[in-house]
Amino acid sequence: WRKSHTGTVRSTIDCHLTPHLGDIPVAEITKTHILQMRVEIAKRKGRGGNETLSAKTINRIIQLLHQALA
Repeated sequence: WRKSHTGTVRSTIDCHLTPHLGDIPVAEITKTHILQMRVEIAKRKGRGGNETLSAKTINRIIQLLHQALA
């Protein structure tokens, strides 16, 4: 991975995944946990602070989680 991509992945983990799933052992993460996290992420404001995160951004976060759990 390029250095910039690594930074993006690290930021996604730190800002979106760890706050929601960081205290749960990987083996215990369920579909319910992921769906609940997705709902919470969908409520968050984006960079501008006026709009919520786009569906594309949310899907990228979920995709990263899927890759980590595979």
